[in-house]
This record gives sequence, C-alpha cells and structure tokens, in this order.
Amino acid sequence: MVFSVLIALSMASWYLSELYNEIENQTEEITLPTNQFYMLSTRILGTDSNGESLYKIEANHAQQLENDEIKFENVYITYSIESDVPWTINANSAIASANHEAFSLSGNVLAKNTNKLSGEITEISTQYLELQPRKYTVKTTSPVKIKIGEKILTATGLLALLDENQLMLESNVNGEFLPQ
Repeated sequence: MVFSVLIALSMASWYLSELYNEIENQTEEITLPTNQFYMLSTRILGTDSNGESLYKIEANHAQQLENDEIKFENVYITYSIESDVPWTINANSAIASANHEAFSLSGNVLAKNTNKLSGEITEISTQYLELQPRKYTVKTTSPVKIKIGEKILTATGLLALLDENQLMLESNVNGEFLPQ
C-alpha cells in the first residue's frame, strides 16, 4: 500500500512538473508590446519651422506603428487660418512618416480648395495622395479627377502647390470645357 502511494505521489509530482514547464514555455513565447500608443478621437497640430501652428489633423483613431510611423483612420487635415492655404484633405486612412514630414493618404482621398478660385470650388479626388504639409505640396502617380465647379478633368499623376493654387497634371489628361 505504501508503495502504491509513493508511485501515485511521484506520478503526480512528474505531471505537475511537466504542466509547470509547459506553462513556462508558453509564457516565454509571448512577445511584449513595444512602447507604442493609440488614440481615439485624435487631434494633432503640426507646426512650421518657427513653432507656429501650420495644420491640424483630426482622425477617429491613431496608432503608432513599430517603425515610429503613425497610422490614422478617417482622417481630416486642414491648414491653419494664418497659413492662408484654403485647402482641406480627407481620406479613409493616412500614414505619417516617422519624422512627420510626409503623409501617405489612401482610400477616397478628397482635397478641396474652399477659396473658390475663379469663383468656383476646386476638388481633387483620387485613391492615393502624398502630402508634405510644410512644403504645401500634394502629389500622386495614381489616376485623379479634378472638378472645378461643373468642369471635370481626369489625369494620371498630379503635383499640386497648395500655397500657390497650382495644379500640374502629368499624363493622360482628359476633359471637356464648354465655352461660356
């Protein structure tokens, strides 16, 4: 009888030891998250070289990625009133470079000039756009649609100087303007 109890105890001890080792091995496999952040209902201000407010980014969600880039969801970007750049940009998502000098916007991107150039609102729509807010430029090699009032142009590729209200279309430019 004593021998049976000793065998049972040694088997129980062996089982618990194996169970503990398995739990310890599982714990070692878990990778700890790096020091990253995420925010809901985000509002971030970007500044110029003098530290003055230049632009504002609003997003439903923002998350820092492992390479120090920041991913935004449902993003809306506006320039400050002092910058005198009447453009707004919104997109499904955006990724800010690690140095925050450039933003890659994607998904239903719409850049809109609310200053009514020639008396009409200008809109640029595309699926991908790169913004450099401190240089006031947007560019893409993707197809774009430009709407100026009721006039519509399509093209492949664009460079826009937002502070100068200049649009340069790269190729495959199509459109129709009726004489007034």
